[in-house]
Amino acid sequence: MTDAKLAKGTSISVTLDLVRERGGEEAIHELAARLPTEVRDAIGREMRPLATSLYPFDVWIEVLLAAEALFGEAFIRESSRHGYAKLFAGTYRSSVVAGDPTATLARLPRLWAQLTDGIGTIEVEPSGLGVHVELAIPDRYKRLAYERVAGLVEALVAATGCEVVARVSAKGRGVEIRVEVHA
Repeated sequence: MTDAKLAKGTSISVTLDLVRERGGEEAIHELAARLPTEVRDAIGREMRPLATSLYPFDVWIEVLLAAEALFGEAFIRESSRHGYAKLFAGTYRSSVVAGDPTATLARLPRLWAQLTDGIGTIEVEPSGLGVHVELAIPDRYKRLAYERVAGLVEALVAATGCEVVARVSAKGRGVEIRVEVHA
């Protein structure tokens, strides 16, 4: 674990909560068995990281990879939607404009700065239905991170009361996320 970037304990705990929800403690034990020893040691034997602590970014990535191995590629975005939906229903409720996904997405760059540790930039197109993301993280993490961002976008728009599908495609140094809103 050599990367200087840090992940919030809430990111790890939300992922593990969804693993528990989908597969119970048996899935947690199976996930733990897939993790390198130093990752298990960082999180703790009970696999309940402290939400207020910071962990090496690699710890979070290893947890995501192990969860993906258990539940499939779609789990990454699902765990992101799951975690952010809780935030937008609680602490970050003021970031959501009910019934207006365009106005809500316009708040995404400021929200992104609050939620992350400066790992990249997010720009929203003037139309409000396109998002460009560039992350300052090692390339080996980007696929997972971009799926997490897509889950964030979907959760944010869903919090407005609209149905949404975010489509991710590579573009230049970053990715484009196209948002399809169904009122």
